[in-house]
Amino acid sequence: MGALGVIEGGEIPLGIDVTPPTTPDDAEPEPGATAYRWATLGETDILCPGPERDRVHSAHEAWATGRTAYLICGERFTARPA
Repeated sequence: MGALGVIEGGEIPLGIDVTPPTTPDDAEPEPGATAYRWATLGETDILCPGPERDRVHSAHEAWATGRTAYLICGERFTARPA
């Protein structure tokens, strides 16, 4: 499994059309990916499996609080002084 991350990309103004990037016709699809769409944070509870849902929610919390969130195997990781 490769590295997974969530990047905050700013807000998209209303009325702006966004087209997700395409891949070459001969490119292998992302494993497990069958479709994509915009979703609200609440919709991720239904659309995403547990680890992905937790990653999205942690990323949102980090954005809302201005803090960085690290997850290892889906579990929140906090460095503590020795």
